[in-house]
Amino acid sequence: MPRKTRSIVLTLIGSLVVAIISGGCAKSPETKLLKARLDDRTIQFLAAPDRVEVFRITTEITVGKQKSLPKVPVAKPLDTALAGRLSQIILNDKSYEWNTVKQCIINPGVGYRFWRGKESITVLVCFQCNEIGILPDITESQKMKILECDPARGALLELTKQALPDDQHIRELTVNSRARQWQNPPPLCQPTLALWPS
Repeated sequence: MPRKTRSIVLTLIGSLVVAIISGGCAKSPETKLLKARLDDRTIQFLAAPDRVEVFRITTEITVGKQKSLPKVPVAKPLDTALAGRLSQIILNDKSYEWNTVKQCIINPGVGYRFWRGKESITVLVCFQCNEIGILPDITESQKMKILECDPARGALLELTKQALPDDQHIRELTVNSRARQWQNPPPLCQPTLALWPS
């Protein structure tokens, strides 16, 4: 084999070995703290769903006069790439503040549903207080796990803008802004089935 050809082959082999080693050493999101808060079923749904859907939670708000937030009438599928990114964000301990307790009621405007077969769990996102609520069963709201997601606000907001590109209210949000404050927060700690798209 000519010296030049041999050199090229060795370079390609070396690059392939580095790529394999780097891929093998890639770390999964750190979930030690999350695993202390969430059960195994919830972790499995978040890590490996069959599909993920996004939906907008709508309610009347009062800002001078009655207005409605933009509506997404039904849940819509989230593409595979966005679903994978969402799982990575939610399942990373670094997405959360663990030593903070906020004196506010979660008031989500966006929901993501993670499906496995005919079962699902729901992740609610509140951009007003930077919180997410993980709901293993929408009929048992008392089991909702609320996490402070300030460190992940930017990543969640970017992803949500891609998931709901036609939603003006979501488009107007920035990393440093907050969603409009409800003057009369809906009782989302006791959600009814009518609130959730089927």
